[in-house]
Amino acid sequence: MKNAIIYVRVSTEEQAKNDLKSSLEMQKSKCLDYCKQNNLNPVKIIQDIQSGGNDKRKGFLELQKELETGIYDIVVVYEISRISRVASTGLEFADMLSRLSVQFASIMQPQANKFILGILFSIAEEERTQGSQRTKSNKLERAKKGFYQGKAPYGYKNIPNSLGIVEEEAKIVRELFEEYLNSFSFSKLSRDYNISISTVKNILTNRAYTGWFKYGEKKRDNLFQEYKKSKDVQYYKGNYPHIIDEAIFYKVQEAISKKIKINAAFPVILFSGLVECSCGSKMYQEKKTKMIKGVKNISYYYKCNSCNKSFNANKEKIIIEAIKSYEVESGEVEKVDNSKIINKLKKELEQLPIKKQRLMELYTNGLISMEAIKEKCNNFDHEKEKIEIQLKKYTQESKEISTQEILDTKAKLIYILENYDLDDVQSIRKILRMLIKRIKINDIKKFDFLIEL
Repeated sequence: MKNAIIYVRVSTEEQAKNDLKSSLEMQKSKCLDYCKQNNLNPVKIIQDIQSGGNDKRKGFLELQKELETGIYDIVVVYEISRISRVASTGLEFADMLSRLSVQFASIMQPQANKFILGILFSIAEEERTQGSQRTKSNKLERAKKGFYQGKAPYGYKNIPNSLGIVEEEAKIVRELFEEYLNSFSFSKLSRDYNISISTVKNILTNRAYTGWFKYGEKKRDNLFQEYKKSKDVQYYKGNYPHIIDEAIFYKVQEAISKKIKINAAFPVILFSGLVECSCGSKMYQEKKTKMIKGVKNISYYYKCNSCNKSFNANKEKIIIEAIKSYEVESGEVEKVDNSKIINKLKKELEQLPIKKQRLMELYTNGLISMEAIKEKCNNFDHEKEKIEIQLKKYTQESKEISTQEILDTKAKLIYILENYDLDDVQSIRKILRMLIKRIKINDIKKFDFLIEL
């Protein structure tokens, strides 16, 4: 009885689970049936879950190493493209079989000599090339139609043919943009939100939050079997809701590119980023310069980036007086209990190293490729960042708020506003943002507003 070695392959893990026509189990079953019908002894089965265009597949390299031992008489595959979809690689493999006097059997194609094998391998390569081109073309057409492709950015979740907003995460994204227009510091936001500086920068420079996504950033290098950055990058309008207004996004980009602290130009603005326009958007500092009778006149304003409404910074005095006369209603203690959510997030965090360990076990057993491991580990790192941000948020919220605490907050505000030094506006702003939730403008003409401590 001749000794046989069986080789099976699918392109991706998804095919292994879902595509019955090319699944591993189906291929194994067909190859084993072939061995039984032809009185062959199936000594070993080797499998790969990777593209046939990659010559460095773990299973394919193992197959060649096994054949060099000299104990096999025949290689059995379901179809010839399982060996390779690159003609040159296929022919080299055929030469190896000839040198070792090992037969080759493809269930879907009749037994063939080296010449026929060369033709079949060339056909397989052409199919791979055309398939790759079709995939690229389909992806481009989907991008043009506004379908976001790839892992959802922080603040979104993948839904069929689109992205959906994760409001808890989107709130943090909005805060990062708002805070940057006041601090102009990646490192400060990194400390305040307990996330890496690179993550802060990635969020603040990601145009996807405005509803426009990037396509064609990475291009596959078939020679080295890896993705490299491409210069042919295009932006397309997505069919999903935006989190950040374009005006705010580009204001942040301008500040980042100039690497300057614009705050220094606004010495009198105290409540920037705390004031909320009647339209619901934040109001930020604005400087206007006019020449009056040859003299430069500078005025400072609060301006909404969404509806362009504004009011003169001199009206800060009215807000300050309102804070001083702020009335606190007596009430019971309000307790924010996030312990269940916090425990759940901690458990999810603890599971991530275990998931990574399982991946390594799958790789050791030959059930997953290193390329797939890298992709999944990147996903786990992204998931870890999300969990850590949420954990910090819910931990900070888990506290008690009482009437007395609000009265204490009011007293602190009054002291600060009555004694602050214009030379220390930066520090005062930071304190105010810790003590005041928001200042809601109800009617900008009448300057009717609401203060929330």
